[in-house]
Amino acid sequence: MEFMRHLLRFLVCSLLFVGLAGCTPEATVSKEAGDAVIAYNDFITQLKACGTFKDEKDPKYTRPSGLPECDKEKIYEALDSQTKNELITAYVTLVKMDDVIENYFEDIEHKYMRSKTGTDILKNPDRPIKNNKDLFMYLFKPENIIFNENVISGLTIEKDIVRNPNLIELQTHMSGQSFIMVKEADGVWRTSVLANYVAAAVDPIMFSSNEMTEHAKGNLEAEYNRRAAVRSYFIKQQEVRRRQYEESLLNKNGAGNAQPAVAEPAEEAAPEPEESADDAQEIEAVEAEDVQVEAQEGAPEESAEEAEE
Repeated sequence: MEFMRHLLRFLVCSLLFVGLAGCTPEATVSKEAGDAVIAYNDFITQLKACGTFKDEKDPKYTRPSGLPECDKEKIYEALDSQTKNELITAYVTLVKMDDVIENYFEDIEHKYMRSKTGTDILKNPDRPIKNNKDLFMYLFKPENIIFNENVISGLTIEKDIVRNPNLIELQTHMSGQSFIMVKEADGVWRTSVLANYVAAAVDPIMFSSNEMTEHAKGNLEAEYNRRAAVRSYFIKQQEVRRRQYEESLLNKNGAGNAQPAVAEPAEEAAPEPEESADDAQEIEAVEAEDVQVEAQEGAPEESAEEAEE
């Protein structure tokens, strides 16, 4: 009986050319996966609402009626934490790149570097990006998803595998893909359906980060070498000035010592003049003054010694 039911279904699909979307085998879903499957199907419905039902290779396929309005925020909220973490990492990377550009590049380079690395989207005048959710809204282009028969068949559940009460793997028809549904801390089932899409979307950001890091390293290395050369130059200049100063002191001291050495032989060779009475009186007066000065200089020392006694 079961065999005849499947055979009849196959013949109907073949005769009416319903296609793979309507004639895929019926899903075998466990009771434990019920809520996860419902959440998954709701997510696919949201994707269809935002996607495109028109393909040049499949012109007979048109947009079905009864779909809700496209709501990208609902799609974002249905993403599992791992997929959102990819977006968080990409957003943080953009912010760090922008900081590097702001602080380590010349002002004249800012516009070019932001355009080259993609950080210019952070300050987009139409819709600035302030967090990972904004980044998803900017990167996610659901209108580029073409819902033809193959895509729909590839998203249709064939069976589930319960890995644990909070993690269920859903295997699909035709494409053979597996999507993970995770029951997160808030009790909501979320999906990894867009994990590959998001990874591919943020990949250019991570590539730009690596490229700019290497570029910045080269700039920083050049700047470090430049500063090292400047330091070396000033150290050498200081050494030159120090040597010049020491040489000037030596020359000065040498010139001062050389004058008496030349004058002394001349004084010894010259006959001593006879002292007159006036000269003798002047000499005695000078000697008396010297004695008086010595006495005055010694007086404080004596008084200090007496004070100690």
